[in-house]
Amino acid sequence: MGGGHSHPPIDDDERILKVVDTLEMTSNEIGMLWDAFRAYDHNAVGSISKIDFFCNICDQREWETDFGNAILELCDVKDEGTLDFGQFTQICGTFGAFQTKEMLQFCFFVFDKDKNGHMDEDELNAFVADIYGNAVPSNILSVIKGLNFDEDGRLYYPQFAAMHRQFPAVLYPVFQFQTNLRTNVMGAKWWNQRLARLRMDRDDKEAEEAQQEEQRKREEKRMRKKAMIEKMGWFQYYFNPIKRAQVAKVYAMGDSMAQGVG
Repeated sequence: MGGGHSHPPIDDDERILKVVDTLEMTSNEIGMLWDAFRAYDHNAVGSISKIDFFCNICDQREWETDFGNAILELCDVKDEGTLDFGQFTQICGTFGAFQTKEMLQFCFFVFDKDKNGHMDEDELNAFVADIYGNAVPSNILSVIKGLNFDEDGRLYYPQFAAMHRQFPAVLYPVFQFQTNLRTNVMGAKWWNQRLARLRMDRDDKEAEEAQQEEQRKREEKRMRKKAMIEKMGWFQYYFNPIKRAQVAKVYAMGDSMAQGVG
């Protein structure tokens, strides 16, 4: 194992600190990440070769590809041949943490070469050739030929996501790439447990925010009713539905204007 720092160099490195915060990593876990990096820092120079990263950590023999370059673009690459610990952490903490939806969005963005919101058949074929190293299995080619492009030969993200749900084998190399990374950096069990916990925390937060929003709407409705009764009087409010509807419309317009200003 490489020597060098006895502790990971994380001080003031915003890339590392962001990953640590996002994945809620403990100091011991940061040490595990540092050990995974130092195992390939053969000369204890504070960097690992991209060949080691792709070929040994990610088990990818064909890595000088558009997809491989896109992964490198997830971090601030300063040297064409190596990755420092910050870059290594940024890639692992981003690509390694992608959920299925995020992975599909990443793939679609990378190979939507014109960045016009859709792939044409040539772009999709180029994508598949890229991730399979130009040795695309015949069954995968058959799937591509059978896809429902629109009348202009375009495939939009919903159709791309539907393709994955129906034919997950098409993107197998992409997800295997991520699986290899997770297995060799922190271990698959750690990733599964950590991402499950973060997903649960996110779901709990979204549920709490939804509950707060519902409470806000109920309170807003109660206050609007109170204001309308004060304006119309109790009798008119309850026994003149036409006038009540007119007044309610005025209040609704006022709410819309207030939201627009906000």
